[in-house]
Amino acid sequence: MTTSNAAQHAASFDSAAELYERARPSYPAEAVDWLLPGNPREVLDLGAGTGKFSRLFSDRVSRLVAVDPSVRMLDQLSLMLPSAETVVASAENLPLPDDSFDAAVCAQAWHWVEATTAAHELARVLRPGGTVGIVWNSRDDRVDWVARMAEIINEASPEGILAHPPTLPEPFGATEFLELDWQCALTRPELRALVASRSHFIIQDAAEQHRVLAALDAMLDAHPQTAGLEQIPVPYRT
Repeated sequence: MTTSNAAQHAASFDSAAELYERARPSYPAEAVDWLLPGNPREVLDLGAGTGKFSRLFSDRVSRLVAVDPSVRMLDQLSLMLPSAETVVASAENLPLPDDSFDAAVCAQAWHWVEATTAAHELARVLRPGGTVGIVWNSRDDRVDWVARMAEIINEASPEGILAHPPTLPEPFGATEFLELDWQCALTRPELRALVASRSHFIIQDAAEQHRVLAALDAMLDAHPQTAGLEQIPVPYRT
């Protein structure tokens, strides 16, 4: 993906904040326990979006600061987490003081940032010994119907992230890695909304969006793993 295409995909979320909030899944509780050990007091959520990850740990911390470049995304977050502080900013230029946080997390967003610059900014705002936790939900395309859906919506396999998780440059130390398998049950309309919340779908014209959703419906109707189900278990790797 070119730099301009990446920027277009990232910016698309601002126009679809309500859909993103409605459609995207949460995360397994084990991921929160593993990424935020020791009950950190002050936590930065980078690329927080609508707060899908923030709300899983907001009651554990004394201060939560959610950063995202999208005003509309943060508006959705504030509706769910009025106690959270919100900052409209990019990962590469954090308007936050040095040594401000015990931990930082980044859920479903690290691939949008310039990693070296963002890592240096995180190192600046973290206190000595602070940790960074990066987490992704990826649909498990080892399951056949999920692989078929990925082909329909033209989405790349998650194997790249899973096989080669991101590393942070100095002063961060060695990266630890954990993979969790879990499921999220969705109705057909919820699954369509999930597809519609993807950046690749959002930037398409109406005709292409209609074609994708029609192909998705046809596949779900015909596939033996999904045909006739009111609730479809969607497998995830986190």
